Amino acid sequence: ENVRGTMWAAPVVRLFASEVADSLEQYRFHQPPEMSASGVVDVTPQGRTSLVISFKSDKPADYQFLGKNLTLDSPSGQVSVQDKRVTNSKLKLNGFDGPVAGKINYLGDGKLEGELNWTRLSIPDLTSTYGFQMKGGGMVTGRINFSLTDSKVETMTGSGLLALEDAELFSVPMFGPLTPLLGGVLNDKDAGFQRAKDAFCTFRIRKGVLSTRDFNTSTNSLNFTGNGSVNMRDLTLDMTIRMNARGLLGILTRPLRPFSGLFQFHGTGPLKDTR
Repeated sequence: ENVRGTMWAAPVVRLFASEVADSLEQYRFHQPPEMSASGVVDVTPQGRTSLVISFKSDKPADYQFLGKNLTLDSPSGQVSVQDKRVTNSKLKLNGFDGPVAGKINYLGDGKLEGELNWTRLSIPDLTSTYGFQMKGGGMVTGRINFSLTDSKVETMTGSGLLALEDAELFSVPMFGPLTPLLGGVLNDKDAGFQRAKDAFCTFRIRKGVLSTRDFNTSTNSLNFTGNGSVNMRDLTLDMTIRMNARGLLGILTRPLRPFSGLFQFHGTGPLKDTR
């Protein structure tokens, strides 16, 4: 009861539960974390271990997620070991310039399930880590429930939601082919363009493919709704966005209302160069 110390968890757990220790090796702390533990340790094959371990560290830890190494700051949490099952609950850390919290269960045989939520993470840091680029900056807030086997993206299933803030999603030329001319006259290349910066969607993941049916964003004069999918293994996108006028432009285009939603864009290809 209430055993305390600063130590590496995996070598200690390996004394009585080698498979559990293998799962703990995935959390690579830069320095031994502070830990406290209470419970029962069974050194026989009968599987009666029931141990609760709390940990925290002021130093970073590395973790492999979706094929990429992440460096996570100030991790803390509570690990429950029940025979071969490991639950990392009350998980808190900082990554991509924002807070992340959640719960991860190791079910044995390489199977993970969990839930995570995050607030205002850096989009540039995320996109560069996972190998694609977005212009500008921005932040992302969201949550996900997921399951995964052997850390392979193609086995991932789940669901969640995303909200983007201050991102440069795309620009719309409000005066068609005259827009660049207007920018030249006004000596402002951005004149005549409206930018979509904020967006929201819910999503589902099946076998590593993320899909959404309710992507929504807007500019001062236009609403955009869409549906599509992202293959997280190949980092490719296939998406259709429909455009409708709003505000003053909505009044001016009221005679076209029967054609509402028929103006649309279709993008497909690698996330680095979607066309």
